Amino acid sequence: MDHLNMKEILINEFKDDPIYKFCLINKLESYLFTESILEMHTETSYSTVEAGKILGRNDSTIRNHFRSDLIEYIAPERYGKYYRLDYISVFKLQMVFVLMEKAGKGSVDILVEAGIHASELFTSSGIKKPTRQESNDLKVIRREPDQDEMIDDRLNDLEKNLAIQTIQLNIIKYEKDLNELDRIIGENESSIKLIKLNEQNQYLEQRQLQLLSASLNKSFEKKGMFGFIKKPDNLDINMISKEVDDGLKAKKDQIIKEKINIHQDRIEKAKEEKQAIQKNLEIEKKNFEKLIYNTSKAITTTST
Repeated sequence: MDHLNMKEILINEFKDDPIYKFCLINKLESYLFTESILEMHTETSYSTVEAGKILGRNDSTIRNHFRSDLIEYIAPERYGKYYRLDYISVFKLQMVFVLMEKAGKGSVDILVEAGIHASELFTSSGIKKPTRQESNDLKVIRREPDQDEMIDDRLNDLEKNLAIQTIQLNIIKYEKDLNELDRIIGENESSIKLIKLNEQNQYLEQRQLQLLSASLNKSFEKKGMFGFIKKPDNLDINMISKEVDDGLKAKKDQIIKEKINIHQDRIEKAKEEKQAIQKNLEIEKKNFEKLIYNTSKAITTTST
């Protein structure tokens, strides 16, 4: 995206934003629109690591602000333990860092300007610190950030374990369904082969009987009122055989077609279901690999 376009987009987006106005009042505009800020894209979602590279800050520094009331102003998208930021959230973080580093403002100063109630009751500008009793009351209604983080980590672990188990169960179910469909296809293919074999054997038996009958009839002399009359010598047994054979073949083919149609329909249906399940299985396997990779990557990042 063109730098000028991004700057115009940001200025138009934040023209009524109280924190942007706060930056202008403190003459900080020149620090806001850095090269990396102007290279952002309106359609891109950034991880905290990617946002850190844009802002020149560590990922942990960004995440620390997400454990304070500033998260209400920055408004990142949360997915379990992880966050995604659009260009608006990244620029809000940029203004927060500039105000803190260039103007010496604290988080509560920024929250007050944003119109957000701060749970920290003291600021760099001298807001009164709470009494011991007020602090104790605050602790009753508000957990410590470390406790919140521990609970978030535990919930995130449970969510990931549940996601992994769900995917594993889906994979097992799909594989079981595929085995069952393979069994159905195999049984029906075997049935079709058996039908063809049985009908072929019956056809051969009937053909032999018909040929034998035709051969006997040719040499048979029929007795009439004037004695025995021999059948015409021009009776062609080969012609009889062909007619018999054609009739038997047609009958065999018709029977086979009628009997195997049901099995073929079952095979086609099973193959269609198998194709759909195979596709779902591949998707789940990719999701599983991706989830395991992200989990191991997160563990490696945390340990380092």
